[in-house]
Amino acid sequence: MAQRQKILVVDDDKISLDVNVLLLKGIDADIVTAMSGDEAIKKTIVEDFDLILTDVMMPGLDGFETIKAIRKDERNNAIPVIFITSLQGDELRIIKGLTLGAIDFITKPVRKEILNLKASNLLELQRNKRELELTARRLDQKIIEVEELNIKEQIHAKKAHEIIMQACMDGFLTIDIKGKILEANRTYANMIGYSRDELCSMSISDIEAVEESETAEKHIQKILSTGADRFDTIHKSKGGRLIPTEIGARYDSGNDQMYIFVKDITLRKLREKTQAELEKTISEKESLIAELNKSLAMIKTLGSILPICSCCKKIRDDNGYWEQVDTYIREHSDTQFSHSICPDCAKKIYPDLHLYKAD
Repeated sequence: MAQRQKILVVDDDKISLDVNVLLLKGIDADIVTAMSGDEAIKKTIVEDFDLILTDVMMPGLDGFETIKAIRKDERNNAIPVIFITSLQGDELRIIKGLTLGAIDFITKPVRKEILNLKASNLLELQRNKRELELTARRLDQKIIEVEELNIKEQIHAKKAHEIIMQACMDGFLTIDIKGKILEANRTYANMIGYSRDELCSMSISDIEAVEESETAEKHIQKILSTGADRFDTIHKSKGGRLIPTEIGARYDSGNDQMYIFVKDITLRKLREKTQAELEKTISEKESLIAELNKSLAMIKTLGSILPICSCCKKIRDDNGYWEQVDTYIREHSDTQFSHSICPDCAKKIYPDLHLYKAD
């Protein structure tokens, strides 16, 4: 429930004080009175007021000095003040009052309609102001709560990110858009032979073994433009070992970072190489088998029953023509002939040369 508003009425003259209280009777606010500046100051110390209505001319502290003293307390800096004066047209006093934060002046004799209207308007302004202040405080509190919640969520997300990163079976890197390594998990550190601290002082180009800087830059630009990329490359370990890797990259535009998953595909590449060599060997064997089958076919042709002349030893081919044995074999196989002469034929052809001893 909202607290009722209060008006402090200050006047050293009892009759004037009672008149002002009576004139404010129709205002929905509690009226508190003070018959001197000192008494008014003391009451503002222990109570909060929404409006001060004070006479200017008073013995001791006048109205201006009273308000100046009240304003020293920061709580009372914003209380609207209406000065009541019988001095009309005194511009210097009016300026002094405005300097002290006066909202308005009312001249004596005070008219009820004017006093009620001005007091009501100022109280309404104070209510609105306090509601705004209350709303602002609530909003500030909500902002603080949201910020605390965001911090908790960020801490939770960071912990979850750390758990996922470390639990990942593959290597994991976080890099900025320039390729600098921001973090790495233990899997990748073990894979590459560098410590996580060493990796965080390096760039992706320091561990890239085959790609030129232009190619690496193209990969980064593709990741930035499309949000992801996947490709094979080779990373170089601390000891110089080349590690075939499969890269899966994702771009987080919110953090302006790239998340890189690195899989060691050494075994896969070895299987692919072995498979390629096996396929090549099988292909070569199939070619050799084909050649052997071709030779066997020729041998089979030669191994069939052939008509041969019992006198001249010519062979009749499939077309019925007679041809020399060497000619037929040469045409039906890969056999080539080198002509020579046997000892028996040499004796018959060259009996006088005595190339061989008689038996």
